[in-house]
Amino acid sequence: MSTRSNNLTWAVIISACVMGGAMAVDRTLLSNSDAALPGRAIAEVPILMYHRVDALPTDAATMVRRMTVSPDELREHSRWLRDEGFNTISFAQLDAYFRGEFTLPEKPIILSFDDAYDEHYHVVAPILKRFQLGGTFFIHTDWIGQYDCLTWDQTRHMASAGFEIGSHTRTHPLLTALDDRALRSELRDSRSEIARQLGVPPAIVAYPFGESDERVQQAARSAGYSMAAGTRDGSFQRAGERYNLRRIEIRSGDDTQTLKRLIGGAPRSTLRG
Repeated sequence: MSTRSNNLTWAVIISACVMGGAMAVDRTLLSNSDAALPGRAIAEVPILMYHRVDALPTDAATMVRRMTVSPDELREHSRWLRDEGFNTISFAQLDAYFRGEFTLPEKPIILSFDDAYDEHYHVVAPILKRFQLGGTFFIHTDWIGQYDCLTWDQTRHMASAGFEIGSHTRTHPLLTALDDRALRSELRDSRSEIARQLGVPPAIVAYPFGESDERVQQAARSAGYSMAAGTRDGSFQRAGERYNLRRIEIRSGDDTQTLKRLIGGAPRSTLRG
């Protein structure tokens, strides 16, 4: 890997950490108004958010360490999820549930992986397959085949193996800072390219840095996505918030007890470390 590509990759990770850490955590999961909603308007479906799954460089910055889970940690998480009876579903299946077209299994969960790193093909996909788990991989289409990202052949292989491929926009920008034209391009062009390469348009987009507002969410809807994922914390998903779904960030050093508490709704701030 070149020094340039390595620096660029870690810069994206650090930026994502800074932006994600600055976001307020909304833990008001069940408001009084939910009592009046139909049964399929809300579902307990934790969505775990991973980034890198790799060995850490010896000189990795603190923010980089936070975002990097080791392969052994992912194996430990996967074994625990399987043994605890969790059943992985896709975002498309969650959307179908909200539309009354899919019945959730017992203990549903979604595993998501951001930023299209090539280890998602070489390391993550084999681990998930070993433990009979599914996963969703969010890719930024302009970077495919460059730096240390996935190639289109690898992405097609993952899709054919049953993994869900979602959009992470074209170039991973801060969407709230774009003008309307650039925003449309990031969302629509990435969706079109994935459809061209894989034969099926993605149902889901993950906002870079987890940032969105009403304008960005409407643009995601207009681009044809059925759902969009942010980084607000929580395990409950609402149909009315389908363009800003909640995800639980998984960090370096999270063991299975931490995973259990996060999935159960414990705020990260109450955990040690």
